[in-house]
Amino acid sequence: MPTPTHEEVVEAFHNTFKNAMVRQKKRCGRKLIWRLALNVVNNLEDGSEERFIKSIFIPDLTIYNIHAETLILVEIAYTQSRNNALAKIAERMASNPSLLGAILLNVNESPVYGRPLTPTPNDYIDTNSWDVAVGSAPIFGPIRCGGRRWVGSITCSVDVRVNTDLSNREGHAVRILIFT
Repeated sequence: MPTPTHEEVVEAFHNTFKNAMVRQKKRCGRKLIWRLALNVVNNLEDGSEERFIKSIFIPDLTIYNIHAETLILVEIAYTQSRNNALAKIAERMASNPSLLGAILLNVNESPVYGRPLTPTPNDYIDTNSWDVAVGSAPIFGPIRCGGRRWVGSITCSVDVRVNTDLSNREGHAVRILIFT
């Protein structure tokens, strides 16, 4: 289940692309040839007549064209490893001729918070104490309060992958975004 923090980041990306769509539509004065969706199931089939699903991937954000062909995937990785997410993206790029690229935002907490093994009175803090701890912590953590570390240090990496195999994509070149 996605965390509220994960959902906030996904919503920020969604709003960025959605606002770009609105600006692009105003500029060109006609219906756009691309769409935006959250949590679209992206299956890879094994190629047999039975169409067995080999792999399921649900990117956080999908940009697709009017023919429902995936153009860009956006994945926010909190719980899965960066390498795992990149492998899923690479697998889709190798098998999907319409896929132009992907964006992976990977967020890591180090050390990852774990529930204390031995409960103490310090495990319970009031809102004011928490607000003071958050306000005095470095912007990317860690957060300490009541003698405990509640959040580790946060690092973030962004991977932008472009599908360089253009041989199967004649006619798929499309100008997708105009950011102003």
